[in-house]
Amino acid sequence: MGATEALAEFAAALRGLKERSGRSFAALAHRTGTSRSTLHRYCAGTVLPPDFRLVGQVAAVCGATRRELARLRGLWEVAEAAAPAEQPGWRPRNELPRDIGDFTGRDAEVDALLAAVATSDVHAIDGMGGVGKTSLVVRCAHRLAPSYRDGQFFVDLHAHTPGHPPLSPAAALETLLRAVDVPGERIPPTVEQRAALWRSTLAGRRVLLVLDNAADAAHVRSLLPGHAGCLTLITSRKRLSEVDGARSLALDVLREDEAVGLFRRIAGAERGDDASVRECVRLCGFLPLAIRIAAARLRDRPVWTIEHLNKRLRRRTRGLSELNAVFALSHQHLDEAQRRVFRLLGLHPGADIDADATAALAGIEPLDAEDLLESLVDVHLVQQREPGRYRLHDLLRGHAAATAVAEEDPAAVNESLVRLWDYYLAAATRASSQWLEAERANLVAVVEHCSDEHAWRISVVLWQFFLSRAYHQDWQRTHEIALAATERLGDLDARAEILKNLGVLNWRLGNDAQAIAQLREALDRDLATGNERDEARTRGRLGLVHDWQGEHEEALRHFLRSDELYEKFGVESGRAPSILGLGSAYRQLGEISLARKELDRALTVSEATGDLWSRSLALTNLGLIDVDEGDDDSARSRFEQALELSERLGDRWSWGLAVSSLGALHRRLGEHEEALSFQRRALDNATRSGDRWAMGLAHIGLGKIRHQLGELPLAREHLELALAHAEELGNRMLLAEARAALDTFG
Repeated sequence: MGATEALAEFAAALRGLKERSGRSFAALAHRTGTSRSTLHRYCAGTVLPPDFRLVGQVAAVCGATRRELARLRGLWEVAEAAAPAEQPGWRPRNELPRDIGDFTGRDAEVDALLAAVATSDVHAIDGMGGVGKTSLVVRCAHRLAPSYRDGQFFVDLHAHTPGHPPLSPAAALETLLRAVDVPGERIPPTVEQRAALWRSTLAGRRVLLVLDNAADAAHVRSLLPGHAGCLTLITSRKRLSEVDGARSLALDVLREDEAVGLFRRIAGAERGDDASVRECVRLCGFLPLAIRIAAARLRDRPVWTIEHLNKRLRRRTRGLSELNAVFALSHQHLDEAQRRVFRLLGLHPGADIDADATAALAGIEPLDAEDLLESLVDVHLVQQREPGRYRLHDLLRGHAAATAVAEEDPAAVNESLVRLWDYYLAAATRASSQWLEAERANLVAVVEHCSDEHAWRISVVLWQFFLSRAYHQDWQRTHEIALAATERLGDLDARAEILKNLGVLNWRLGNDAQAIAQLREALDRDLATGNERDEARTRGRLGLVHDWQGEHEEALRHFLRSDELYEKFGVESGRAPSILGLGSAYRQLGEISLARKELDRALTVSEATGDLWSRSLALTNLGLIDVDEGDDDSARSRFEQALELSERLGDRWSWGLAVSSLGALHRRLGEHEEALSFQRRALDNATRSGDRWAMGLAHIGLGKIRHQLGELPLAREHLELALAHAEELGNRMLLAEARAALDTFG
């Protein structure tokens, strides 16, 4: 039995229990603490539950016998086991940091961890900062990588990074889901939904996951895979005894012989007698990080003796910890250029940095910055986990920042930061999507720390990238910061610009009332200043939201004025959405000849300007007109073209609309299996992206198909779910369509 057959049989069995019990989805949702839509998807066979616990609860509420419960479990296990062979795979990748070439010692801990993976799939390694937790885990992960064919992933959770907030579970899950090729538009909004998608995506896979620098058990609980076959290694400064099923390994400082071995491997076997080396590693507190730095200092000072190094360490350790004593000594003996760059790196708000950003921070040439960064790597003050990207250990970052505050002139620090903010603004303005992707976390951190002027300007540059990749959380975070910045600046024009982008974001999130309020405020500013170019953009966005709400006359008014202004200025770029809006509004108002005229014009303009989004939606709208006029072949061709364009663009919203339209066409033609397939794909896409409007539209499509098949209870359930989504959103068009479909039941 394949995954498809097992899933269908599982869903039928679960649905049979529900129908026999006479309980509604609402009642079951209340009793089991889940949502009606989730239960409906399980009973409809559109998705397999990520684990069996909820299914068992539902079955118990429905009065299932032991035999029925066992059959359900068996079908679920068959579907889960068979699914990976029928799923499209992702491209396996290894995202582990580079293994440390001079890794020394820890033989007992390495052997223990490698042996323990046979009996447990979650391991938590705890110990103080600088003790070498990450180095140990990365060494073991590289050894274990061949056993986990579907990928090796590394996430730094930043629990103890100075100046950098811990990575939230929601953000970590987004990173992981994108790493396994889940498109941004399919990543749902809540932690619980993302965790469920992460677990179901990993079902049947063999993946190795490293979660570095966790704060506590709550920080990692939602990130854990949901089944055996995957291995998770966690590092933390805190014992994670509350992580279910985790095996713990406490990492202490190095044993003396291991510490000596590490020191000699870096400094050279000939640098000092045994007793002096032992004293040195003792002065370093037997901490690997401190030993590496001290040994590198001796290696790079040929005229020094180990006795000279020890004397300096003894002097420094009076009143300081061993680690801070080593940091202070190492920093003191850099040359001035190295010392300055090291100090300034502590001021950078992001997780890592490249040579260009370092050059801006220090006011030097990029090649000089790269040379200085590499020299700091050589003395173990800077890490390089991948070529061209540099980072400080958390403890060193704190030391560098404190040293900068103590030794740098405040005016000079401010000048350095302004250069850095200017660099990121200029680079983001001209950058490709690849650079923006690599720097995304840094750019968000910069917006969180930079001046008010830079905050709103950088956010304005980033919004289209966030839109195209569906980075909704980053979009919202940066723009909320930017909005507050414009208020402090008293810059009403900048505020209007941010509100326009927030209006689009809230429309995408289904918050139409908030979107309209934000766009209207922006429009008021455009009108007050007489800025007609900005007015054209704002009206185009307002028209889009009103059209979506079913307020077609109001939408038409905004679209006509927007198109008139674009015509006045002879501007084609950005014009296609307004023309598309005109066509959509005319279609909804029954003005079909005008609709065709504007939609054809939208096709011409969007093709000339390379606007794939407007072109795809224009084709879908023209296809809907063809359906109404009975031209099924033309409609099918247009929908398929729209689907191909949206796939090329990577926009799952326009993709979902095209898929749902194809489902409606196949239902009209009586091709029910094809119709069900398309509408299930539309529902799955909408559910994964959290798009409640699209969920409602797909449920209406599924309800109509089930009604035609005579499956009236299931049809009603779909339509009631569509009505619930429409009521929650307050969307008039969706409400009207759902109610009209329910009215057919009499």
